Amino acid sequence: MAVVFGAEQVSDGELNRPVNRLAHYLRKRGVNPNTPVGLPPKRSVEIIIVVL
Repeated sequence: MAVVFGAEQVSDGELNRPVNRLAHYLRKRGVNPNTPVGLPPKRSVEIIIVVL
């Protein structure tokens, strides 16, 4: 498991897909490493996806 948050468990493969999808989405919209991006307000596995 790559991430365990309460009862939620996510493997490396399960984590990699949404991370890559988000990265491609942001790059298509002109986001680069120096562009601030907001984080989801509640703690969850989604925060790990955004950070990665």
